[in-house]
Amino acid sequence: MKLKHLKKENGQAMVEFALVLPILLLFIACILDFGWIYHNQLAANNASREAARYIAIHYYFDNMDSTSATTKAANIINEYTNIADIVVDTIIPEDDDVNGGEKIRVRFAGKVIILTPITRAIIDKDGDGKFPIRAETYMRVEK
Repeated sequence: MKLKHLKKENGQAMVEFALVLPILLLFIACILDFGWIYHNQLAANNASREAARYIAIHYYFDNMDSTSATTKAANIINEYTNIADIVVDTIIPEDDDVNGGEKIRVRFAGKVIILTPITRAIIDKDGDGKFPIRAETYMRVEK
């Protein structure tokens, strides 16, 4: 006994795949870009911590001023990250009211390229194809 109504379903799988494919591509693109941005945010946090540690140890021993400390922090951050357009704030020791002594703040902002055009169309606010990344670290200055 043959079922004749099965022949009328030719192409059903292709239509279902065509309906599901854009959602699947969007999902995969978002996963890729989220992982890329998260990786770069972690790298920015670590770079900020490394720069703050270096400056906190060497600020007084190497007779640094704000300009040389900022330049050194930018160089350290560039070594550790793939972030473009890095802007490092001015680095000067400031009083630490909680722990006593002085602390160094390394704060910077940069942008990471958004990998997929699908996600770029969703999360790119200013139209440059990049996502903003920020990191900030405080560390006590060694004297």
